[in-house]
Amino acid sequence: MVIELALTLTLLVAAGLTVRTVQHLQGEDLGFDRSGALTFRVSVASARYPSGEDTHAFYTRLRKALEELPGTVAVGAGTDLPVSGEGAVATVTSEERLRSGVEEGVTVLQRRATEGFFRALGTRVIAGRGFDRTDRRDGPPVAVVSESLAQELFGEE
Repeated sequence: MVIELALTLTLLVAAGLTVRTVQHLQGEDLGFDRSGALTFRVSVASARYPSGEDTHAFYTRLRKALEELPGTVAVGAGTDLPVSGEGAVATVTSEERLRSGVEEGVTVLQRRATEGFFRALGTRVIAGRGFDRTDRRDGPPVAVVSESLAQELFGEE
């Protein structure tokens, strides 16, 4: 009975701490505006959309239909949402880090996104630019990095 009481007390404390942490996180500035945002996942059936062109055409039609909905401010798509903990893991470095003798890279979560992604989330691009319609898979590589990663990779530059 003493063990059961100790386990129950431990679970109650853990549940209380979890609730408090979630409440605290809801008030944190995560770098994007969650209010008024609608997010959802879409998967296309490969049997119905067998080629990459078919899939691209589907997403283009979907984006256009969403843009035409009353009250829509911005439409964007990405492989994963920020702070979801999901994304492809990559290791990146910079010439600045290598010159200063830091050989190990920085592990990051990598996501693909469309133009409109940052605007739809209410995220400011501090320097440079976000993605636009001219950015294509077969074009020159384009990346948007967080302020903290830019500082880690490039210092004060």
